[in-house]
Amino acid sequence: MLQSFRDNLKGTVAIILVGLICIPFALFGIESLFTQNPTTQPVAEVNGEPITRIELDQAVQIQKRQLIAQLGDNLPPEFLSDERLRQPVLESLIQRKALIQAADKSGLAASEQQLNSIIVDSPDFKIDGEFDNNRFIQALRTTGYTVSGYKSLLSEEVTLNQFSVAVGQTNFALKQEVDFLTALGLQTRDFDYVLLKRDDFLASVEASDEEIQAYYDENQLNYLSPETITIEAIELNAQDLVADFEVDEETLLAEYDIEIATYQATTQRRASHILLDPSLDTYNDTLDTIQSRLDAGEEFSVLAKEFSQDFGSKENGGDVGYTSGESFVSEFEDALLELEVGQVSSPVLTDFGIHIIKLTAIEDKPAPTFEEMRFELVQRLKQTEAEARFIDKSEALADLSFNVSDLSTVAEDLELTLWTSEPFTSAGGVGLAGNAEIVNAAFNEELIGSGRSSDIISLGDDSSVVIRVTSHTPEAVMPLDDVKDSVAESVKQAKSSELLAQQSEEVLAKIKSGEDFSELATAMEYKLEEARDIQRQNVELSRELVEGVFGLAKPADAPIVDKVELTSGDIALVSLSSVKAGDLTSVSEQELAAVNAQLGQAFGNSDLTNIRQAIVAAANVE
Repeated sequence: MLQSFRDNLKGTVAIILVGLICIPFALFGIESLFTQNPTTQPVAEVNGEPITRIELDQAVQIQKRQLIAQLGDNLPPEFLSDERLRQPVLESLIQRKALIQAADKSGLAASEQQLNSIIVDSPDFKIDGEFDNNRFIQALRTTGYTVSGYKSLLSEEVTLNQFSVAVGQTNFALKQEVDFLTALGLQTRDFDYVLLKRDDFLASVEASDEEIQAYYDENQLNYLSPETITIEAIELNAQDLVADFEVDEETLLAEYDIEIATYQATTQRRASHILLDPSLDTYNDTLDTIQSRLDAGEEFSVLAKEFSQDFGSKENGGDVGYTSGESFVSEFEDALLELEVGQVSSPVLTDFGIHIIKLTAIEDKPAPTFEEMRFELVQRLKQTEAEARFIDKSEALADLSFNVSDLSTVAEDLELTLWTSEPFTSAGGVGLAGNAEIVNAAFNEELIGSGRSSDIISLGDDSSVVIRVTSHTPEAVMPLDDVKDSVAESVKQAKSSELLAQQSEEVLAKIKSGEDFSELATAMEYKLEEARDIQRQNVELSRELVEGVFGLAKPADAPIVDKVELTSGDIALVSLSSVKAGDLTSVSEQELAAVNAQLGQAFGNSDLTNIRQAIVAAANVE
């Protein structure tokens, strides 16, 4: 019942919370923990503490990467300019610095144990799921950090989050507030309405040539033809270069011999297991029972079906298939490696529980035959040849196409196809013109103005393109004759809207003067619609209509009559007759508790916003 209301509240809370809690991470991300230690002159000071140019430059680069990750090829290049990003990034750095200072003054800090735990748990420093100190040290060296410097920055991030949580979770909602807001969310309204449609007036209006000309002159920005270009292009694709390449048998055999000479045979072990949960009270008794029945000679598979809690394998007698040493967790693999075929292990503890493991088979995988490897060898040799040809031809393409005003001779010399596009806009076209990198390059002013070829555009490891703009049509106002029908329709729509607004005001005036809404609607041949017990979350009626009705005051002695303008251009005349408070008896204690928690969180986040703004405003920034 309160789901929609709670969802709306969650959305607001989430926006506030993310906007505040993410102060330490939104700008910097986890990458901020791997930037070099800045040492240059400050670009700003916050309460005497500097923000250096290196900090600012690095933060700008991080912001660029985040924008590219979020928007990809849809991001206009000008959005990534240093000039556009520098000021907002600097402001964020200033806010962050002021908040760190405030958190320090509040006595908040991260313990050494807490920092060590974060480092050990970070996937960036793990190998095969385990923390690796060498990997950790190497990562710090690569980014120019000492261990102490890294921990200092990590401590700042933790402290900032502690500050946000400490402030954001100290507020609460009163019972009266919870009840009031819940009842408000469940409120229902009864109203009648008629829909006055703009299209009903279209047949009665005309657009004169003078009106069309005047509207066209006043709204020319609505009638612009987009900027378009056409290009010619040469694409170099590695795979196309080896379409006719045949690998002879002698070369294949030689490659196979090399493969076999370096081949390392693998041993695969087949395992079955019984998985138990050691937290159960019956664990010890179950383990004893399994052990005694195994000692008595009972089949392992029978016991697995009876006792194993691995529901994926128990019906197969505990069989989990073959492994070459990498399929299972390390504890399982280590225990399996110690067993002989048919032998059963002692209980083995892993994150999944206790395993009793049986090695059921060992199989040495022989080297593959020539025929088994034929396809792989052919593809490998083709790929090697493709890479070599691609490098040679890429160099030739770059040399021959450098600053030329005609790509046709280049295509002939390299025996490649010259591709020409249809006119396309900055939104892209078809074929190569649908690639964002090519579109961005093609709409470069220098390339358009010079008529010369572009530099090589890489579309991946095995594809390169060079282009030349062959024609350019700037954005321009379309002639009136080309858009006259569209302009005339807009004029008629505008005149219809004026007539509709006039009639709606006349009808409203009559109702407010005492005429009956229902009788007036019937007399004017409008269809009167009745809406009863409508909630805010109603999805059957127009969203704009519902919001408009819930924006009206509660009726006193007589219905409230008003109009609601819809984005379709239509107008709804509404008569609100009653407003009924939500019934709290229909709301469970769990739902009220959820509203209470979210209100407290919303209030706390509001406090956090205000405190953050006050801290930044009070900071001495130079």
